[in-house]
Amino acid sequence: MRARGRRVMAACVALDGDGGLDYFNIIAGSSATLAGSVHIVPPMLVENAYVAPYAAAVRARVTRPVFVAGRINQPQIAERVLAEGQADMCGMTARMICDPEMPAKTVAGRLDDIRACIACNQACIATC
Repeated sequence: MRARGRRVMAACVALDGDGGLDYFNIIAGSSATLAGSVHIVPPMLVENAYVAPYAAAVRARVTRPVFVAGRINQPQIAERVLAEGQADMCGMTARMICDPEMPAKTVAGRLDDIRACIACNQACIATC
């Protein structure tokens, strides 16, 4: 783990021990720079669930629940992240824009009916 990662992990561990947090939300990037903004709505060249390994590292060191987002665009991917213990909850905001009925279709077992987000970033960026 690089120095910056060690500092972030130390901060997470300290915050966990403080008792003032309900959960950790592990994301990447921000809109502050062009390089960081790619993580707001990652394009299709970015691997699915690419932030999950970072969430897993935090989850291994803290007691609070860990949320994660970042190209988790299908319920099967979210289920894998949860089953592998990488996080306790997955965020899928832009993917819900693609198919708002995804949760209901998943519960009904209609996975083939889900309109998959392919991360083409056409029309959803203005709505995120």
